[in-house]
Amino acid sequence: MSDDLCSLTATQLLRLYRKKALSPVDVVRAVLKRIEEHNPRLNAFNFIAPDALTAAKTSEARWARGEPVGPLDGVPASIKDILLTRSWPTLRGSQTVNPKGPWNDDAPAVARLREAGAVLLGKTTTPEFGWKGVTDSALTGITRNPWNTECTPGGSSGGGAAAVAAGMGPLTIGTDGGGSIRIPCGFTGLFGLKPSFGRVPAWPLSPFGTVAHLGPMTRTVADAALMMNVLTLPDARDWHALPYDARDYRVGLEDGIRGMRIAYSADLGYAKVDYEVAALVREAVHVLADLGAHIEEVGSVFESPAEIFRVHWYAGAAYVLSALPAELRKLVDQGMREVASEGAKITLKQHMDAVQNRGALGVAMNAFHTQYDLLVTPTLPIPAFQAGREVPDGSGMKRWTEWTPFSYPFNLTQQPAATVPCGCTSAGLPVGMQIVGPRYADALVLRVARAFESARPFQMPDMSVVSEPQPVETPAPVDLGAEREPKATPSAPEGGAPKAAPAAPRTAPAPTASSAPQTAPTATPHVAEQAKKDRTGTMKPAAQEAPRAKDSTGTIRPATSEAARAKDSTGTMKPAAPEAARAKDSTGTIKPATPEAARAKDGTGTMKPAAPEAARARDSTGTTKPTAPVAPQAPAPEAAPPARPASPDQTGRERGIDATTIVLPPRKPQ
Repeated sequence: MSDDLCSLTATQLLRLYRKKALSPVDVVRAVLKRIEEHNPRLNAFNFIAPDALTAAKTSEARWARGEPVGPLDGVPASIKDILLTRSWPTLRGSQTVNPKGPWNDDAPAVARLREAGAVLLGKTTTPEFGWKGVTDSALTGITRNPWNTECTPGGSSGGGAAAVAAGMGPLTIGTDGGGSIRIPCGFTGLFGLKPSFGRVPAWPLSPFGTVAHLGPMTRTVADAALMMNVLTLPDARDWHALPYDARDYRVGLEDGIRGMRIAYSADLGYAKVDYEVAALVREAVHVLADLGAHIEEVGSVFESPAEIFRVHWYAGAAYVLSALPAELRKLVDQGMREVASEGAKITLKQHMDAVQNRGALGVAMNAFHTQYDLLVTPTLPIPAFQAGREVPDGSGMKRWTEWTPFSYPFNLTQQPAATVPCGCTSAGLPVGMQIVGPRYADALVLRVARAFESARPFQMPDMSVVSEPQPVETPAPVDLGAEREPKATPSAPEGGAPKAAPAAPRTAPAPTASSAPQTAPTATPHVAEQAKKDRTGTMKPAAQEAPRAKDSTGTIRPATSEAARAKDSTGTMKPAAPEAARAKDSTGTIKPATPEAARAKDGTGTMKPAAPEAARARDSTGTTKPTAPVAPQAPAPEAAPPARPASPDQTGRERGIDATTIVLPPRKPQ
């Protein structure tokens, strides 16, 4: 029964609590048992709440009286050890933080969970100060992936991701300064949302500045929407916070995506993507087309903003270390010290140039979203790799930002971005698809994610499978669409972080700065059993094709009706929209509707906003409509959409865009 209880979502738990068919005490006992069984291997928690069962009993009494205190009453949840939590140490993965505190405050997100009645289970692991995209530290050891414990779960919210994926509570709060929600959710097969900046109040402000967001990490989209209702409540301590929007994020989740205009970029124009990852994400985009979205494949969306992000992130690291006395700096992760050293050399001009270029990137994305409701990309260009490494062995990379080209750009632009699991590699490792919306269109991103989830339900690792860990192959990224090279047998890893064991989770705030990680117990990879699922089971390797119609060349097409399409001279299906409305490249591939002439570039090559005429959507009569955002409105009947200003939450159909799905260019033969 414990296994069944640990697999229930927050939404399911609350339904059973209301019916008095289940008690929070039974659930929390089951989750604590799961933590006891699997945390020594996964190292997801570094602090276990000593009063979790007492809180569950108090919740049980409230439900017995029919008086739940809030929308999450009795639901187990965990907190990333970056966020202040009253009476618990917040060590931020660092030996430099004094565990004695004082610990008198809850961060806004923690306070909202507590007020909503959630049972707080403990603190989850993070790399030191959340500085990198994997999760290991000298304080807590190496955190591991439930799908294969030889692999990293990603980071910096890796402990929370490992916990939720392994059934150690259905909810966790993550932070995301360069992908720290989306990276671990992508590597562990979870749903994760980085909301618009300021949507979830934060205090104190991250030392990495205004690239840092907070958001939910869950097993389902509905649970994330439920968490958003709680996390977005106002808090006066955050002066960056957006005005409170009293919406229910669950409303409209099931409205579907028919008629939405979605841009798909396989590489943003500069990223190198593993072949299997690329194939799985492309297949997921076909699912969006099957659901009625109007898909256009775009190439370069913007030039790589790696340097812009480097300046912001490295300067933040330098700021963190500048507050530490020299004797404590020696205890900091060597990689973070290197990054901080480079950050300390950044000049005022370099910093201001990065600020200006960041603004230009944001303006370019604002213009982009006058043409498209959303952008979809891979979440990551590679699957999970060896735990305890900042970069994959043999990749030639030095820093984590080199394998996260899809995540950090949208921290710079502060847009909402989510990851949904879209399948598994042949090695059984999850792959994610990223969904990016215009600023403030958090509800729209959730709606698209839910539509995909309804067609391809998410799967979790089977924690009952126990076997010896197997080394996982992590080839370097390859060009998108390139012929796959034969796989070489990986050699024994050299260098990198030591394979230290996780430090035992604390049950009281009494760690010591000198605690050293101990020998790591190994755990079970869950790969082959999870890799072969049918279409309704979501998780399948790229080689397994879902049933689809094919054109005369054997290319898989979206399942749109024959009547809605014309054919070209080769028999390939074309969109029903007039040819004049869309340009084609020399190969005949349909290009984005936005003409290049309508978008100028500045001296640095950064895309500037389109000319006024090009930057406006038109309604079904061809009348140009203003693009200033207005308050979200309920969708109008399809037969007679009213002419009104475009809103971030409106779909392509509501803007008068033809709803015909465009056929994607064919994939390379596998």
